[in-house]
Amino acid sequence: MTARRLLMGLLLLVVGAALTLAALWIWAGSGQSLQWTWNQLAPAHGLQAQALQGSLREGLRAQRLRWVLEDWEVEAEDVAIAWRPQDLPTLRDRGLLHVPLARIGTLRLTPRKRGGAAAPGAGPAPTRLTLPLNLQVDEARLGRFEVAGGWALRDVVAHYTYDGQQHQVQLRQARVAHESLGTLDLQGQVRLGAQAPLPLDLRLQGRWAMQTAPPPPSPQALGLDIRANGPLALLDLHLLLRAPPVAGGSAGATSPGSASAPQAEVRARVAPWSQPRWQSIDGRLAALDLAAWWPKAPRTRLSGRFSLAPPASAPGPGPDAPTPPGAGGKPASLQLDMDNAIPGPWSEGRLPLARLEGQADLDANLLRALRLQMDVNRSTRWQLQLQAPVRWRREADGRLTLGPGALLFDGLPVRLAWDGLQWGRGEWAAQAHLSGLPLAWAVQGLGILPAGWRLRGNLEADLRMSGTGAQARWDGALRADELALRSVVDGIDLHSGSLRARLVGRDLFIDDLQLLGLDTPGTPGSGGRLQARAQGRWLPAGGWSLAIDANLAQLRASLRPDRLVTVSGQARAELASRTPLRLHADLRVDQARITLPDRASPRLGVDVVVRGRPADAPETAVPVQLQARVDLGPDFQVRGKGLEAQARGRLNASGGVTLGTLRLDGQVDLASGRYQAFGQRLRLERALLRFTGAPLNPALDLLALRPTSPSETQQVGVQVSGQALSPRVRLWSDPALPEAQALSWLALGQGSAAGGVETALLEDLAVTLLSRRAGLGGGTLAQRLGLDELGVRQGSASGVGGGAGGGQSGTQAGASGGGGAQASGSALQGATLAVGKRLARDLYAVYERGLSGVLGTLRVFYDINRRLQLRLEAGDSNGADLVYTVRIE
Repeated sequence: MTARRLLMGLLLLVVGAALTLAALWIWAGSGQSLQWTWNQLAPAHGLQAQALQGSLREGLRAQRLRWVLEDWEVEAEDVAIAWRPQDLPTLRDRGLLHVPLARIGTLRLTPRKRGGAAAPGAGPAPTRLTLPLNLQVDEARLGRFEVAGGWALRDVVAHYTYDGQQHQVQLRQARVAHESLGTLDLQGQVRLGAQAPLPLDLRLQGRWAMQTAPPPPSPQALGLDIRANGPLALLDLHLLLRAPPVAGGSAGATSPGSASAPQAEVRARVAPWSQPRWQSIDGRLAALDLAAWWPKAPRTRLSGRFSLAPPASAPGPGPDAPTPPGAGGKPASLQLDMDNAIPGPWSEGRLPLARLEGQADLDANLLRALRLQMDVNRSTRWQLQLQAPVRWRREADGRLTLGPGALLFDGLPVRLAWDGLQWGRGEWAAQAHLSGLPLAWAVQGLGILPAGWRLRGNLEADLRMSGTGAQARWDGALRADELALRSVVDGIDLHSGSLRARLVGRDLFIDDLQLLGLDTPGTPGSGGRLQARAQGRWLPAGGWSLAIDANLAQLRASLRPDRLVTVSGQARAELASRTPLRLHADLRVDQARITLPDRASPRLGVDVVVRGRPADAPETAVPVQLQARVDLGPDFQVRGKGLEAQARGRLNASGGVTLGTLRLDGQVDLASGRYQAFGQRLRLERALLRFTGAPLNPALDLLALRPTSPSETQQVGVQVSGQALSPRVRLWSDPALPEAQALSWLALGQGSAAGGVETALLEDLAVTLLSRRAGLGGGTLAQRLGLDELGVRQGSASGVGGGAGGGQSGTQAGASGGGGAQASGSALQGATLAVGKRLARDLYAVYERGLSGVLGTLRVFYDINRRLQLRLEAGDSNGADLVYTVRIE
């Protein structure tokens, strides 16, 4: 009986325990279980929850969790933590909570001041980072992770472990995204001690995809290595950013692994919770192209070093008490030494600086000295120094404030002064005054002046600046006096100018720009005037635009002796970044004196390479879209190449400004002029140039007549028609004459010649007509036909059996003289037309036909060697000669 009762008691105990466990299991699956447990444990550990849901059996969900430590505050939003019932025994036995999956929308770590108020971006270094229990999270997913208001990680996937002594994070994926700087993807591992001094060991590798140019974007992948070691209060940081070689020969293109591969390396000692945070910095750049890293930056190839060195007499910062620069009254030194291998103007997307050297001495609150030396485009050197020490400080919110100061340019009256400057969180504000800046310096970096142009004048400006780099706002006034613009090559000489302009936000208003032309000696005001107004804007997405309206009043636009031009009218220019220049003009030429050169200046061909001289850089001129109307006016004189005429007419110009893209429409009349040709000063009876497209190929309608006395009734001349590139030239006479007679009248003023001198003159005139040496077209007729010889001779060339009259190697084949047939009858009847062509290096053929004969003669000259020549002849007479030449010195 006793045993039976004992068994029944045990059974009831087991059943009671089972029912209790079942009740606990059921209760653990309810929402009250998690809420009751949280209320019992959370307040003791500084934990707070909002909209808490879940159960002890399945996991936790909360809209917001907050964990308040002595120096830090941890906030988590949209939290979902799941665990399994079989993992709960590990929490009881080893104090370890095993979580297969944890999802957090936003995790934010913020430092706190001692009084409990939040301090954005600053605070004391933490002394411990312990958790109330050990924790293992197989997969933690964070939508956003922020530390002290700095850059945020997004899309974080990691494995997390805490064993009471150390936090370990195996980072599988993390992303830092920036609208302008692209996307940074990171992987690696982090180990952080839980007790002071919180030793950190961070090793991350990443890939930085830069969006270089819209649209479409072309990502440039940059490799990034990050290493950080040491106590959390004072870290040794090593950053290495590598750019891959860029195809197509860009500024940073090199072979992989070469010593000059594009990269940036920074070694620094950082105190994240001290001021200043950067204790020392040592950086190195190699073949760095900023445009490949930052889409709005100019193209560069930067190489050099920069460093921030602590005071020489001050001890290095220890792990517990970091020493700021300038401690003990000794200033720290910031040094910079940088070279740019490809300087250029801003307009070409380049950085104007070729070299930059600088040194700054600063302590905790004072910038004691600043010296800068800059080489602009390898042609101008600027040397700047700080006029007096300037105070600076870092505010509690992280902003940098610089007190009033001024920079002076050595040897120049240039001064840049500011009343104050603030910068922080990407925003800045300043008020400055600039005086004495040569305008030539200002436009040199912009690259808006063509080569050989010179600008004179000094710029003064009062400016107020604020905003961010992408949304900067500029307000103030700009002025300049005694402006001068000169180009000796183009004959431009403008002077006594002035400029008045305003900056309003992102707009530039040029209210008045005036320049005077050069006056004629003794005639004040005869040079005319250029007056212009303009409006420009910096675009929010990058780039700029500018529109200029100009009025020209009898302006001497060119003073070159061969190009004296005075013009009046209106012009409008519209220019924007990455777009062609649009130029609209309506001009009238008040006076022009154009002198055409007899021949163009000799130039080397594009395929000629001069040893010892670097090749010229290709020109990158701004493309132009032109739309202009030009009235040649009443006094447009043209002289040169035998022409003296007054041009009249109107032309419409459109397209580009190069000969291949320019289109002209209109008509130019050169009547009542003179043309020197054929040994005569011909009168232009009719001279019309009709343009319907290419400027070098107008339609020609010209009639040039030989001057005659009142008693002469015979008129002769030359008529030209067709296109300029393929003209048709013929003799003209009234009353009509045979061409031989018309040619005689044109050259001699009478009928056919009978004398030797007159005959020679006619021969030369005939050759001139055939080869176009009269200036009626470019190139000789022989060259256009692919011949080596085309001319008219008196008598035939040396024939077979005529001795050694033939030219050596055929170079003078067919020259007059020798044993050919003798001329008989009139000089014109003895004239011979010769056509010659070199068929090979040693083979030359010439065909001759008398102007009064029926048959012709073909002669072939073949050089067997230097002394032996074979001559063959067929036609009027047939034969062969073998000529051996002996030279006697």
